[in-house]
Amino acid sequence: MRGIKRLTIACLLIVTLGSQTIRAEDASSTFNAGLAAMQRGHYATAYRAWIDMAQDGNLQAKSNIGYLYENGLGLGQSYTRAMEWYAEAAEGGLAEAQHNLGIMYAEGRGTEVSWARALMWFKRAAEQDFAASIYMIGLSYYRGLGQLPDEETARHYFELSAQRGYADAQYMLSYSLLALDDEDAFNAYVWAVLALDSGQVQAEELRDLARMLLEPAEIVIAEAAVDRCLNPKFETDCAFLIATAAAP
Repeated sequence: MRGIKRLTIACLLIVTLGSQTIRAEDASSTFNAGLAAMQRGHYATAYRAWIDMAQDGNLQAKSNIGYLYENGLGLGQSYTRAMEWYAEAAEGGLAEAQHNLGIMYAEGRGTEVSWARALMWFKRAAEQDFAASIYMIGLSYYRGLGQLPDEETARHYFELSAQRGYADAQYMLSYSLLALDDEDAFNAYVWAVLALDSGQVQAEELRDLARMLLEPAEIVIAEAAVDRCLNPKFETDCAFLIATAAAP
């Protein structure tokens, strides 16, 4: 498993003072035009939409251009240039860029592999509640990457990320719960089902394994917990629901 390098689609914040509003609206329109071009596969057009904004200091545009360079979309692939753009956006505080820069260090793209530097950026993004980075911190503890392995701490980070809907974290949380000496099949089943709902197809095997360890009545309760977790109108913490449902 690894974190996903995502191109954020958030629009620009529009200020509301006189001519500033017009400029912000124009910037938002230009930014969104780049996103539309990106979705159509017109990467060079997306680059042209974002480059002036990036040079003017827009952090999201900087990060998006880094993404184009990293993946060779409309530009010659250059990990070095990607890191430069990511670094500018990351230093400015953009969580997505901090995460992407961490991935570059973790995978040795455009630089030597350095989990120490990767973790520094993952932790900065995690401070902003960025689920993919929280997951990567958990993975580093689980595999002993850049620090001593610690499965309990890894599970803590997996749970934090899983609660935020990150599919790989939900999968790894389910896996780690089944690997416990006193395996927790109930919660492993719930998280596996949630991971499947989030698009993690490998979680099907975990779901089926956990199901074999549960009584039929427990499966009914677990499915009810899943339904409540997936209900967007239900605001109670999903972890609380799971713990409650599993309680004797």
